[in-house]
Amino acid sequence: MYLYGDKSNSKYYFCIVIFYNLYIMKHLLLIISLLCFNVTYLHSENESISESQSKNEVFLNEKNDISHPRLPSKYRVSCVYTSEYINLYLPENCMSATVSIKTNGEVIETSIITVDNGYIPISLSDGEYEITCFTDNGKTYSGTITI
Repeated sequence: MYLYGDKSNSKYYFCIVIFYNLYIMKHLLLIISLLCFNVTYLHSENESISESQSKNEVFLNEKNDISHPRLPSKYRVSCVYTSEYINLYLPENCMSATVSIKTNGEVIETSIITVDNGYIPISLSDGEYEITCFTDNGKTYSGTITI
């Protein structure tokens, strides 16, 4: 007599198939969890590499002079910076911009950038700087960077 009854019984084969599938699923979950751990480990390793290069990124948001709340704009300026340069990436709806860099209310740099060349070489000491970007389509974007 068999544990699950007669071998010709379809319930017997059904149980065998279920147990075999559970065995495979257990190993599959183990493989997936190991892959997730490796991806997490590699991601944290990449973050430590980028931190050692001290390259930072902030987004300059559209400046509104309206007193009531508004929905956030879908356009913003990406600003990648170090203590030696600032690189701005303009939104797709503008071609050029005038960039003003201030510290303590005093303008220390004014540059004109384009979509093709948003690189501004500048030597910045430790501190907080306000970046304001006046685009050719009349929008103003601003944000703060900290070196």
